[in-house]
Amino acid sequence: MNRQQIRPQIENLTRFLPILILAAACILTIHEIQPLLARISAGFGLPPRTVKILYAAVFLISVIFPAALKREVPALNRAAVLATAGVILLILFDISAKTVLRRDDYWEIYEARHRGFFDYLLFIFRTNSGRYSAFLIKSLYAVLPPLLWIRITIFLCGLLLLGCCFRIAKRFAAGRTNAFFLSIVLLSGIYLIQTKIWESFFWGGGGQIYAWGIACALAAWIFLGDALEKPTRVNLTTALLLAFLSAGFAQLINLAMLMLSGALALRVRIDKKAYTPRQGKTALAFFFVLILSTAIAFAMPGNYVNASQFFDDGQTSAVFESAAETIGNAILASFTGLIPHLRSQRRILLLLAAICFLTGIRISEEADAPKPNLGKSAAIALALWISAFFCLIINGVLGYYSSRVFSVPLTMIWIGTAYFSLTTGAMFAARLVSHTNARGTILTGLLIVGCLWLSFYVSVRPEMNRIYRTWTERDRRLTEIAATGEFDEKEDFMTCAIEINGAGVPDIPYGSYGWIIGRYYGLPTLTAETNCP
Repeated sequence: MNRQQIRPQIENLTRFLPILILAAACILTIHEIQPLLARISAGFGLPPRTVKILYAAVFLISVIFPAALKREVPALNRAAVLATAGVILLILFDISAKTVLRRDDYWEIYEARHRGFFDYLLFIFRTNSGRYSAFLIKSLYAVLPPLLWIRITIFLCGLLLLGCCFRIAKRFAAGRTNAFFLSIVLLSGIYLIQTKIWESFFWGGGGQIYAWGIACALAAWIFLGDALEKPTRVNLTTALLLAFLSAGFAQLINLAMLMLSGALALRVRIDKKAYTPRQGKTALAFFFVLILSTAIAFAMPGNYVNASQFFDDGQTSAVFESAAETIGNAILASFTGLIPHLRSQRRILLLLAAICFLTGIRISEEADAPKPNLGKSAAIALALWISAFFCLIINGVLGYYSSRVFSVPLTMIWIGTAYFSLTTGAMFAARLVSHTNARGTILTGLLIVGCLWLSFYVSVRPEMNRIYRTWTERDRRLTEIAATGEFDEKEDFMTCAIEINGAGVPDIPYGSYGWIIGRYYGLPTLTAETNCP
């Protein structure tokens, strides 16, 4: 049997691949949206099995309906995309609006208020950190209502990430509906793959470092792509400015950006046939700006003051000495630290990757769709995956892995996986798979994504609302007592503790936070005698 005789048989076998993937996605989704199904079951008084059957029926309709019509309904797809985007933005808005102060927020706000905008920045750079971009955002506590500013930044970061995802999606999908759908999938991956989302995205202290750092880094690469394709002064200046800003959020973002930009600069240097000399200069300029900005961020004296706590002798020079001696252990620690986070989110990662694969099949028939290049896609994905592990080296050297630091490598792994899945889907469509059975990708994909978001929301909303109400009441009471002056300055002030959402620990007292929170209110050290009702 020759190649021409085998190809039709292979095509027949792969024709139903999209439906099989969607069926597998249905099974995986039921496992991941248990909180949502339980809420529906309790709300309508239906048996859990009945709810699962109803969900499966809706799922099948979303798959079969477009194929049964033998065509898609653009208006329906558009309405479904807008509705899902609206649901996600409403969820992000509600979470942002109910964000409360905790941990580092108190001392950052206190210092910014008492020192002022510029003195606060100088104080941070001398004594605490070199994260100039993050603390530039935090320094606005000195001139804006702090809690309101935190809530605004959390929501604005979501909008910025959605915009970045839309720009990325536009490189794959020509149609606006397809691009917007893909951007929703990409945004969902960034948020839902996080294991400690309350530390890295929904907290002022962490979100203004990691979430904003991720958004700024994505924007920098988007404008770098624009500068490589259209080498205008505006595109180049914007890319370089964003590169400088992205290096000022977190050290691991610095390292990730350096590794990726260095690899790009090397490729441009080697492959002179694929890149013009001007493109080569653009890539090198991007790389050197990152080197400069990273050097500035690491040179801040606050880094050495902060890092000295991780070494017994307290010598700042020990940072570099230790890094040289323990680099192998640091790399191993990065792997062993990241793998459990990946394992816990593997189902969501697989679900969203499957949607990207089917989206690649679906959009490949568009007239303006880019031709799939599996080799290039694999190289980019591999670079992102490798950088995701190696960017944690500094944390490995210091032996300090707060849960929020994993948000950066998890995002990089998701972006690399999504890119590879899209390209692989387009390659399959170009060679083997019929597009017909991929028509239901938008409706089915939105159903999966929407249910994942709703399931996440219904699982966290009760506790989030309780913490919001409790914290608001405690904040009002402490503010009133501080205003009256009816307290003993020589004794600890007794109050109640509130559990931190997603952390499972009370906000006071532990470590020095009782003193910090007390200073914020103008009270003595706060001590919790009980949990707040």
